[in-house]
Amino acid sequence: MNVSIKEAKKLMSAHYRKKNGCCIVEGEKVIDSIIEESYESILQIYITENKNQLLEKYLSQYSSKVVTISEVDEALLRQTKGTQGVFAMVKVPVLNKYENIDENIVMFDSVSNPDNMGSMIRTALSFGWRNFVFLGNCVALNNGKLIRASSGYI
Repeated sequence: MNVSIKEAKKLMSAHYRKKNGCCIVEGEKVIDSIIEESYESILQIYITENKNQLLEKYLSQYSSKVVTISEVDEALLRQTKGTQGVFAMVKVPVLNKYENIDENIVMFDSVSNPDNMGSMIRTALSFGWRNFVFLGNCVALNNGKLIRASSGYI
């Protein structure tokens, strides 16, 4: 599967992310976390052509999913000022609705800052809390900044 940069760029829109069930994530650590948890959810890995170490790393293991991109294309996908030059198109998992939850629950009510929510999710997971409830108008779970702030654990 080879997804164009044009299609990937459309995933910057919340509406398009929701419609397609995919999102763009940025950064080596985040992508590695996603690969470790669910390799199948990675649809495409985009690496800037001048990032030789990253190219070697990902091409040796995941060559069928790697595409090199120009610096101009990198600028289209970039969500942060400083970038590592590696991005991935990821299939967003379908979340389970309420099941028999007998463990601790973290509730988020109208959290609109993706960095804050990502940090809270990361902290909760470090304590072994894996059940989350989102109320009100919370930031979308497929938001690239939220995924990056949670280190890909979301």
